[in-house]
Amino acid sequence: MKMLFLLLIAATVLPSSGINVNGSINNEGVCLCSVVLPDAPFPVEKVEYLEITSEKLRISMEQEINKVRQYSRAVSVHSSKLVNLTLRLEKMETGHGYTQLDFELLKLEIQDLETLTSQLKLSLNGSNSIIDRLYVEITNISRTVNELESFDKQNVLAFRKEVARLRKQLADCEKNRAPPTLPPIEKGSCNHNGLRQIGDPTIIQRNYNGDRYKYGGNMCKYNIQTGRVRRQTLSGAAYNDRYSYAGVTYQDIDFAVDESGLWVIYCPEANAGNAVIGKINEATFTVEKTWVTRLYKPGATNSFIICGVLYAIRPVQPKIEEVFYTFDTRTGEENQISVKMGKVSEKLGSVNYNPADHKLYVYSDGYLVTYDVIFEHKSPMTSTIAN
Repeated sequence: MKMLFLLLIAATVLPSSGINVNGSINNEGVCLCSVVLPDAPFPVEKVEYLEITSEKLRISMEQEINKVRQYSRAVSVHSSKLVNLTLRLEKMETGHGYTQLDFELLKLEIQDLETLTSQLKLSLNGSNSIIDRLYVEITNISRTVNELESFDKQNVLAFRKEVARLRKQLADCEKNRAPPTLPPIEKGSCNHNGLRQIGDPTIIQRNYNGDRYKYGGNMCKYNIQTGRVRRQTLSGAAYNDRYSYAGVTYQDIDFAVDESGLWVIYCPEANAGNAVIGKINEATFTVEKTWVTRLYKPGATNSFIICGVLYAIRPVQPKIEEVFYTFDTRTGEENQISVKMGKVSEKLGSVNYNPADHKLYVYSDGYLVTYDVIFEHKSPMTSTIAN
């Protein structure tokens, strides 16, 4: 049985031609086999060559397949670009607006498409119907763009250049034109757009009595003709230096005058320091209407009212104040502004506006100082409508 197995192996592995196989059994019953091989060797080198060549072909095939896939994607993308270019050209041909920049951008895009198409044709080493069709369409679009650019029957591009030149001349004229001389705003008038600037301080006189006066939660009215004094309690108002201005004592209640009459600025206890504006009826000497603001009164140096608008100031440097806050009682609107105001000394005791001469009257460490108030003029059209 073992002998038969060995013979089968030899017959399977070895070629039959030129091979002799002999077998016998010795005295001990052991099978002995002898194989005589031919003189010609097995072609190992040819097999190795075939394996290397096969691997190279496989790699080359994969690379070519990847190239085809990449170019297919590129053709799809640029086909979409070509459709977009076609639509844009149709709009230009039907009279939609265009500029020189439109032509330049189209030319750049067409050049990119032509370059890609040429690369595809070279890489494919031959003609391809899809690539050839793309190339023809791109060539047609390029020709159409050149014709449109040179055609321009209505001279649209030239007209736009002329308009741009005229606009620049107009802008230069506006820039070099001297500002118009506006008439002064009449004293006591509110025909303006509010505070624009505050002039330099002018010292009127020196007051050695200082600027601090103590009083309670009452308003006092004194008639200089009859000498009569009239008092009125300001309901809910904090007093006794509870919510005075910053750096100034005993100004819990501050009076102001503007074009419409008398006002009072104070802080009710319930408001925790936020200022309230009250309009005073001069005949009855009562507060007829109030406005609650978000101005924290102890954080402001002082305040004044012009044409129903509250202006609050604060220090920004030792010799400079800033008008930083407004509250318009006509609209209820609050705003942040920045109008600088110089000082002759660091401390301001009181600030009041006089509508009769458009000036601010200020006590500053005992000096009585005035400032000219400069308003923002209304536009001529707005002024005409207001009148």
